Amino acid sequence: MKDKAKIEGVAMGIYENFSYAYEATQLFGSNYSNPDLPSDRLGLVAKMRNETPDYMVLSLGVTSIQGQEPYPCSGSCLDLPSANQSFTPRVEMSDSSFQNIPWPAALEVTPIDDRAIWNAQSFVLNYGVYVGNTGVTLIPIQR
Repeated sequence: MKDKAKIEGVAMGIYENFSYAYEATQLFGSNYSNPDLPSDRLGLVAKMRNETPDYMVLSLGVTSIQGQEPYPCSGSCLDLPSANQSFTPRVEMSDSSFQNIPWPAALEVTPIDDRAIWNAQSFVLNYGVYVGNTGVTLIPIQR
């Protein structure tokens, strides 16, 4: 497989599969927080383009960041209107609703989910992640 677009597509397919599984198993109420999946995706695309995520954000023409959702969410971020189960940015509109918007073409990578090329067998999360005032804590999951 020498085609760069195909290699990137397979990498994105695997990454998205893992990210969805990870978000679905988070224990501490931050699952599907608004920035989670888009920032994960932006980080991978930045690596594919040999750039930093900061550079990629600046290249989008971002001039300011407004507001911040509660983190960690109380209960589940899925309870918030800003909850994001997509890899595209979810922005607040003028009527206070939230809408996913597409990435600019320069940042687009089409994920390839082809079982003839790759197949996830299982996903095992051994630690829960808690982000608190004192930092990040990994908590072993008892099975």
